[in-house]
Amino acid sequence: MPELSTKNYPRSPGTGSLLLLLFLVIVCVAVISAQAGFPILFITNPHPESTAVPLPQESSTSADATLTLERQSWYAIQVGSYESQEEALAEADSLRKRGGAGYVYQNGSYRLLVACYPSQEEAEEVRAKLQNNQEFSSPALYHFVSDEILLHIVATPMQSSALSQGYALLPEMIRELSRLSLALDRNTMDADAVRAAAGTNLSRANALISTMNTALSASNHPLTRGLMELLESCAQSMEQLEQNSGDTLSLSAQIKYNHMEILCRFIDYARKMGELGV
Repeated sequence: MPELSTKNYPRSPGTGSLLLLLFLVIVCVAVISAQAGFPILFITNPHPESTAVPLPQESSTSADATLTLERQSWYAIQVGSYESQEEALAEADSLRKRGGAGYVYQNGSYRLLVACYPSQEEAEEVRAKLQNNQEFSSPALYHFVSDEILLHIVATPMQSSALSQGYALLPEMIRELSRLSLALDRNTMDADAVRAAAGTNLSRANALISTMNTALSASNHPLTRGLMELLESCAQSMEQLEQNSGDTLSLSAQIKYNHMEILCRFIDYARKMGELGV
């Protein structure tokens, strides 16, 4: 890091002296933080306020960067709402045997979800079919949404690159799980093709996890830990699909469940970042 000098700063009385003193304090803190190996991460959420959070780094060389965690908007089909978790889980098991996600999401009550779609139109089309076929009495739509999160960081280029790749891969994996689910349901891909695609995605996820472990090995910040845990869950989800040797209904249910699980955890992660930003 270049040396900082204050010998050329002019003195000024009154308010000017106070501002100069405050500036020097901030500079000193920044120098000490950099020498200790701690870059500064600024979190910006839909609220105007932001806060600074330290992330460890391996080198004092740093650069500014802005990372983006994509906005998420998905429409799930809810086929039941229960006060008892046990009752919801029992119904979920029956639903998975028919190729549905059987995912239980708690928000007020225990909501039983059958599948999730990227657009309201697609979800409404499936919901209407389920209702017309009288498979469920009153299926409804449940909207999952999280706002875009911007992260302004000062970190090493290696750290910035690893974090950027992680935030790019997460939503891509969510979309990929949805794509595989739709392709299997619409018979545009057979079970073997879906398993092969899952294997390819597993390799991509594992490669990035290895890169991030190298770049962020010293970091124990909750945001970094949460990101790594989500990426590891993506890898596990793809591995489960690759190794699923059951019939098409079993594979379909597994994809839908994994999609819902990663999506809900992603949204929870984004919400926690927003809370830290406040």
